[in-house]
Amino acid sequence: MRMTTIKQHKSCICTTIRQSSAVNHSEDPVLQDLMRGLQKEAPPPRTAVPAWDLNVVLEALSKPPFEPLNEVDLQHLTFKTVFLVAWGTAARVSELHALSMDANHLRFEQTNKWLEMTAAMEFLAKNQRATQPPRKFRLQALTTKGHGKGAAKILCPVRAVRIYLDRTKFHRRDRKKLFISTFKKAEKDVGIRTIARWLRETITECYRMQAPQDMSDAKGAHAHQVRALAASLAVAGHRPIKEVMKAAYWKSESCFTKFYLKDMAKYQNQNTGRSTVAASVSLDI
Repeated sequence: MRMTTIKQHKSCICTTIRQSSAVNHSEDPVLQDLMRGLQKEAPPPRTAVPAWDLNVVLEALSKPPFEPLNEVDLQHLTFKTVFLVAWGTAARVSELHALSMDANHLRFEQTNKWLEMTAAMEFLAKNQRATQPPRKFRLQALTTKGHGKGAAKILCPVRAVRIYLDRTKFHRRDRKKLFISTFKKAEKDVGIRTIARWLRETITECYRMQAPQDMSDAKGAHAHQVRALAASLAVAGHRPIKEVMKAAYWKSESCFTKFYLKDMAKYQNQNTGRSTVAASVSLDI
């Protein structure tokens, strides 16, 4: 049994007992010593870099059927935009789902150098208090310097969002969420699971077209890995951990380093053109 499971069981049992007898066993010194001993016996595993290669995904997103972005079908436009926003913000899927189109919740800088997005007023993130203001995310527009002609522009999340908004305005109707269904006649808002599925399917689709021989690497892909990779590459690019945590809304440094910080040597040691494409997209702080 994993240590996280044991902690969940302990918390559930202690909460149930406290509600019925007002006794807080979670502060019992014997139980605390037991949990510390178990922690030493089964320390949390250090998370490895995902099997799927970010460079494969970003390279595929630079080509048909994801480009030219003004002409692609709505599904590929949505897949690319959601992935680039997730990658550029290191946001949780729930936060992506909560991004709002209400007044002043989505704002482009006049020269399109950046885009500021805010979650809906009623949304509370995982570690957000009710008294705190809605979450804001800032996306920096990418330039082509140092990354090859046009490469950064094609992967620019600000460009993708602007085109996405223009292409979806005719069937958006009164929906307030930034991301809407890929079916033009859909009446309901998409759910959190749909956005998570879009991220998984984007990775799978990119592998299918760019590296079909390595499709097995993409099978275990999941949405949360995009968040972890974005933050980890920012740290690997010499961004202070505290700044990265603040930008991605992590409160605990130990939680970030144990469960989310990945070994980026795989990308840092690559001298291919694809690795420069990966470096062209990073968390804006």
